[in-house]
Amino acid sequence: LAVAAWMAYVARGRDARGRELPLDDPLSDRLRAAAAAGAGDPKRLVGSLLQVEEVFGTDLPEQEGFRGVLVDHVARLTA
Repeated sequence: LAVAAWMAYVARGRDARGRELPLDDPLSDRLRAAAAAGAGDPKRLVGSLLQVEEVFGTDLPEQEGFRGVLVDHVARLTA
């Protein structure tokens, strides 16, 4: 759930009042771009962010169970 919440945060980019949500990370541009590539679709969002190898490595994105749980949680958090 924590990883899904982080993904939703990165994807949202703005709070309820329209203020930019800070993303203090050396990969922030890459993370925002990956999130934008999957915008509006939890499955695409999760898939796109899982491709950021510096965060998720190469083995974790291949774990279908992990991916499936993330998609479910992201869908609930972004609904």
